[in-house]
Amino acid sequence: MGGGYRDMKYKIGKIDAAKRQLETAIILYFNEHDFISIHTLLGAASNILADLLKTAGKSTQIDETLSPYLLENVKKEVIKGLRKYQNFFKHARDDPDDFLDFDPKQTEFLLYAATNDYSTLTGEQPPLFLVYRVWMLTVYKDVFLIPQKYKYLLQRTSLARMSKREFLRESFQEIYALEMGNKV
Repeated sequence: MGGGYRDMKYKIGKIDAAKRQLETAIILYFNEHDFISIHTLLGAASNILADLLKTAGKSTQIDETLSPYLLENVKKEVIKGLRKYQNFFKHARDDPDDFLDFDPKQTEFLLYAATNDYSTLTGEQPPLFLVYRVWMLTVYKDVFLIPQKYKYLLQRTSLARMSKREFLRESFQEIYALEMGNKV
């Protein structure tokens, strides 16, 4: 009798690993599961993407949007702050008894940046990444510039009142069609 996953072997590249980690993080997010698990998956994927972007001579979204505006003497400390949760959830050698005040909003914005980093690296727009980015535009419309193609969609007040799960279910095909240039 087969053992399921135990009997299988996978050949997987770094970019595929990052994509699968991000997709899983997004599914967990839309189903309102554990933010620590979401952030841990995000951290692993972000590290892979940052390394691959550097190898390709490209910058991460955070490097593009934040780093140019930071003084050299504080840049390292700011980046360390962005990785604070990621490192806390991964290591315990130096601080086994520590506690941390966790702010899930940072996870949301870092996940947004990571989906953009993936698209910068690959040129792909995976459907779940698109839906997540539009969700962020909906929730944080006072923070983001809204692309023209999404303005009519975001004017639907019903979207802002939907749960994450409802938003994923109701808007997936419409957002994907918009991105692919198809009529909705």
